[in-house]
Amino acid sequence: MISHFLGALVYLLRRVLHDYADEYAVRILTPLAQALPRNDPRARVLIMEQIVSDPPSPGNAAADLVMFNIGGKERSESMWSVLVREAGLKVVKVHRKPGTEVGVVECARLEL
Repeated sequence: MISHFLGALVYLLRRVLHDYADEYAVRILTPLAQALPRNDPRARVLIMEQIVSDPPSPGNAAADLVMFNIGGKERSESMWSVLVREAGLKVVKVHRKPGTEVGVVECARLEL
């Protein structure tokens, strides 16, 4: 499966992972982490999702309840950090636009 992904500098997942529990989200992210070029520090996985604030806004809370009913969830910045680490990635930066609940979690390969 990884051979299908080799070579891209950027992989973008837009509003995908909130549909899945952590276990399945890690299974989706792991092949992408492994496929990132090792010799290019610019290589990234970008995850565009709703990011739960602390405390959650009414919109965050409502969306999380809806996702919970289908097996997914909305995640906070700290939850994203834990999730991507399990997949072999690290959070480089979380890009957020003021006034919106959507952000981009910028991830790079986790070098151990």
